[in-house]
Amino acid sequence: WFALELVNFKRPATVQSFSDLPQAMEEAEKHMEAGRADLRRQAFVQGRQAFRRALAAVPEKLLLKQRPAEVSRFAALERASLLNQALCSQRLGESMEDKLLSSEHWEDVVRTCSRLIQRHVADKVSAVQDERQHEDYLMESLPMVAAAIRSASESATVSWAAKAHFRRGLAREKLGYLTDAICDFQAALAHAPEDAALVRRLDSLKQRQQKADLQPERMFAGILERERFERERESAAAELAIRKQRRQERMQQQAVAQARCSER
Repeated sequence: WFALELVNFKRPATVQSFSDLPQAMEEAEKHMEAGRADLRRQAFVQGRQAFRRALAAVPEKLLLKQRPAEVSRFAALERASLLNQALCSQRLGESMEDKLLSSEHWEDVVRTCSRLIQRHVADKVSAVQDERQHEDYLMESLPMVAAAIRSASESATVSWAAKAHFRRGLAREKLGYLTDAICDFQAALAHAPEDAALVRRLDSLKQRQQKADLQPERMFAGILERERFERERESAAAELAIRKQRRQERMQQQAVAQARCSER
């Protein structure tokens, strides 16, 4: 079955898939370039989709039997894709006047940055295991691929982690998770200690948290708002399902009536 999955095929109007890594990476770069062009013209929905397609173009199993240099190249692409996805969602969240729609985009920022941090930041145990790897070895398993991705990102010169924590912190601040936002800004500051704007934002957020602690009802306002949004979304989905069911029943009744007419 594994060999069958690696045949060439093309998904309609989305991503062309390949059975070897160089072609897949070339396809991914095309989508990355399209996403950057969308960002420049502020087409954030299209840009986010293009960056997602870039990752879809490179199934992780293609990294098996590859050397660390190739995995490092993929790690750089994945970091850029996820950071740009988060940026697109951030811009959409900032531009939405409707609070519920804006919250959806901010939540996507949190999910995307969390995925980036979880996949590319090594914990203490992983760091020790990654140090045992050598430059001249092949990826024999997906855990080895994951370790090589973490290792490549740990040695990256660009401070991508500061951006990831900052964007997640910004999203958590917008969603009302002040304590989590402070933790993210502190982590971002650890990667970019000379960022004066970040220091000011962190201090401002700490002051907001202190005020919220003095007013518990405001601290829970964001939670209540999100619960109300979830109830409204579930109610709308249930109503839509009922309408679809009624429509199907009407179509069945019409089909039965037509069949009876034809028999006569």
